[in-house]
Amino acid sequence: PPARLRVIDEFIAGDASAPTPRGAKDPQAPVVLEVRALAKSFWLRRGLFGKREFQAVRDVSFALRRGHTLGVVGESGSGKTTLGLTLLRLLEPSGGAVLLGGKVGGIIPFGGLSPFVTGGIEAGYVFPWMNRAFAAALDVDYTAPKSDGSQDDARLIPTGKYEWKLTEQQLAIMPVVMYRFTSLGKLVPYAGIGPRILMLRSTVKGSAGDKTISETTEQSTKVGVGVPIGVEYALGPGALLGELLLQYGGLDHTATGDTNTGALNIFLGYRFLL
Repeated sequence: PPARLRVIDEFIAGDASAPTPRGAKDPQAPVVLEVRALAKSFWLRRGLFGKREFQAVRDVSFALRRGHTLGVVGESGSGKTTLGLTLLRLLEPSGGAVLLGGKVGGIIPFGGLSPFVTGGIEAGYVFPWMNRAFAAALDVDYTAPKSDGSQDDARLIPTGKYEWKLTEQQLAIMPVVMYRFTSLGKLVPYAGIGPRILMLRSTVKGSAGDKTISETTEQSTKVGVGVPIGVEYALGPGALLGELLLQYGGLDHTATGDTNTGALNIFLGYRFLL
């Protein structure tokens, strides 16, 4: 007769004579799903302003290898369905998580510079409070928008003018606090705010006819503000993200005049939640 799996009653009774399935599972098969300290809590309203935490899933860890089967056994209300929904990311886990991400996109300056590509990385932590609603991170990004033009100058003979090219290199470091709207399942809108520390380097090159004007460079560090607004879509061990970042800060280099670093940054990227 064909082999079958043992039933629970046979395990409880210690029946060693029960038939076992043919073919041993490979204990070294690659892991296809690993869960570490998974938790899921629901917050229940208590009175007018109070809240009480109900832990539906707490500290669940396991590794499932390819070709293996994992059974989750428990009485009604023990959290089996909540565990499954959380694994599918139909519910967001409640435990804290390390946040690591990368993003690329473009910057549209408001001060006369041309749009340019930009890229950045981020690292931080998603706190377990209020269904992972709060996160803090450190963002680092870099861009180098440019501008060019010409200027009349009667002293320059025979052209009477000179041409210039400006490159504004910007390395930005931004500690940011974010609020994540985690009640929508896989789709998580978020918004944040933080100081934006801009390390600026203005480089100007010029020419008059066939003559080259000496290159000039000026550096400074300015502190402004950044406001990221975006949305995550849960996928794999983290989430795809799209983000708009509004930034503003002062800029008063000799080459740029008294202006600002105001800009709209548009990012696409991926954010790991580990």
